[in-house]
Amino acid sequence: MAVPQFHRAVIDRATQYLIYLVIAGGLLYSINRWFILPAVDADSFFRTSLHDVLALIVFVPLSYFLARRLSIISPNIPLRLWHIGLGWLVFSVVFEWLVPNVMPHRTGTWGDVGAYALGGLLLWAFNGMALDLALIREADLQIVYYDGNCGICQAAADWSSARTVSEDPFPYKPHLLLDESADPELAARARKTLIVHFAEGLELTHARALGALLIRMKQPWPLVGWLLISPIFWPLARPVYSIFAHYRHKISQWFGLNACAID
Repeated sequence: MAVPQFHRAVIDRATQYLIYLVIAGGLLYSINRWFILPAVDADSFFRTSLHDVLALIVFVPLSYFLARRLSIISPNIPLRLWHIGLGWLVFSVVFEWLVPNVMPHRTGTWGDVGAYALGGLLLWAFNGMALDLALIREADLQIVYYDGNCGICQAAADWSSARTVSEDPFPYKPHLLLDESADPELAARARKTLIVHFAEGLELTHARALGALLIRMKQPWPLVGWLLISPIFWPLARPVYSIFAHYRHKISQWFGLNACAID
């Protein structure tokens, strides 16, 4: 399988998100250490496993960040699965085999090894999401297709273009201006949903396309945009968007919005 290639700006942005994860992991460790542990039983997950789960979540991104800064790892390489796997191997060998053999009062368990692995899987999932969000954030917006017959869609296009961070309007193109004979599939899709094309070849549709536009707008809309493009909210965002898209013409009539005529 080919390894995806990412632009340097995307990798830097994803690394920034990983540092945020490190900070969150450190805060969770502190809360657990000082407030939760005194109140739980000896066999509680918070006492036996939580810190082990957090180990790779905190250690691997920090080591990756330092390795990039020290040029040990190329700054053009994102966090890879083998980085996480190496961290899991080091923690498993050092803390579950070496330390118990050197310090008899310490014990190593397979449960701890499993907790490290769980933390590594969570980190890998977050890293994939971070790269996805970073790519959407840093990619160059090329063109935005939408239903030109939808009054509320036209109103939203005008409204959003007036509130971009760059002060430049979004490159909107209603489906009526598409040459259906040249690309009938694109024209058919643009009649039904929002489509965002990026110069890097990335295409987004539905709620994620809307989110990509919102994160390029002035506050407070980027926060809504992050929620729409985050995989965590896909199970909710996609059906809500689909329901709105299905009834968009009726909603336009309710608000008395008419689409602009296309010359």
